[in-house]
Amino acid sequence: MAVFNSDVIAYFSILRPINYKIFLLIFGILIVFQTYAVSLVENDKTTELDTVVFTISFLSPAIAFSAAFFVYRRYRDSRVFGRSYLALFLAFLMIFLGEVTYFVYEDVLKVDPYPSIADVFFFAFYLLVLYHIRMNIKSFYSKLSKRKTIGVVGALSVIVIVIYVILLLLNVSGSDEDINNIVGNNIFSSYGYMNILFSFDVLYGIAFVAASAATFWYSVIGIVAFRRGALETVWIILVAGISLLTLGDAIYFHTEVLGEYTFDHYVNLLWYAGYMVIVYALYKHAKAV
Repeated sequence: MAVFNSDVIAYFSILRPINYKIFLLIFGILIVFQTYAVSLVENDKTTELDTVVFTISFLSPAIAFSAAFFVYRRYRDSRVFGRSYLALFLAFLMIFLGEVTYFVYEDVLKVDPYPSIADVFFFAFYLLVLYHIRMNIKSFYSKLSKRKTIGVVGALSVIVIVIYVILLLLNVSGSDEDINNIVGNNIFSSYGYMNILFSFDVLYGIAFVAASAATFWYSVIGIVAFRRGALETVWIILVAGISLLTLGDAIYFHTEVLGEYTFDHYVNLLWYAGYMVIVYALYKHAKAV
């Protein structure tokens, strides 16, 4: 049986049910956006699409970190929620700073933003979210073994990395021209697929996919820990949003390595949906009292 911290659980004496109309609204917004994005591409209005995507990319994490900061301010005196939601606020702030940096590289400096200093902010997001999840699990489920948790998360993350690499290799023909287009020439250039696996872009992508996978699986453990508890509903929604963000990141790095990412790519929808779901979770958290 889970051992819950009574001084924190008191905040959640009233928990409102999920409003599924919110998810239908989110789905509708995504359909409208993607239809609009495709129409801009078809009408050769890519500059306008760039502006729209960058604007949404700024606003989405800005709204998320504002919502997280509101929750933090509300529970800043709580030993658990004070620190954990401060970390979540900083996590979304890191994404916002990353998006701004990405924009400066792309539109101001006219330099390829992948890789760049922006990725430092994006990677910091995972570390802060993992801290947020760890703080909540540690406080609400004291019987969970840290060693076993790390082992399970690590093993499942390795599986995700293997699948990622396999899918990447299946999308490459193996020809010298195809390989060089992705990674250029390096010391493994005569070894075909080895050239891809040991290229900077692929290893760089694997690092982010590993962080995404670890965040996702740790979040799933959080759902198990909060099952049938007062935090279950809010946590499930929050984890759903975080999972959409991390899934989007994994797909993005896959498409970026292959040179297939565009501003009308469906991966953008995963990010936008993730932010909207997270904001809804934070709203329910603030209204749960």
